[in-house]
Amino acid sequence: MVPYLKGIYLSINSSRQGRDVDGWTNQKCKRGNQKVNVKPDGNATKCVSTVSRLRLDLEVLMELTCFEGPPQIPVRPTNSKATYIVGDASGSGFGSTSWKTGEEKIHTPYGAWTGEVTKHKFSNFHETANLVLRLRYDQRRENRTGI
Repeated sequence: MVPYLKGIYLSINSSRQGRDVDGWTNQKCKRGNQKVNVKPDGNATKCVSTVSRLRLDLEVLMELTCFEGPPQIPVRPTNSKATYIVGDASGSGFGSTSWKTGEEKIHTPYGAWTGEVTKHKFSNFHETANLVLRLRYDQRRENRTGI
């Protein structure tokens, strides 16, 4: 839901100086440290302009919150064992540890990113790629052993 609050935030701040028509900060438009358009009498603006994405964001929020209670989502697990995974992909390396309830083994694949990934990719990419690699590792392991 958080991404769909952005239209509300941008609309609320649309009266601030240094904002473009979509409500985003525009460094070229900023003048001084004044943050809000202030009338000569010293009061802040009472009205703001809506940004173009506000309508779609509100429609999505209405859809996501229209239920009286949490929606029921059917889940059919293929394995009754819970799996716990902890991982980290900081710096030039990555790794993760997993343990499945009822098993005595702990699996810990790890490695190092290539120089290209280390230099040109952000930490969000590292963390997501580490999780994807982990899930692929577990899938291959289950296919080999039939666990």
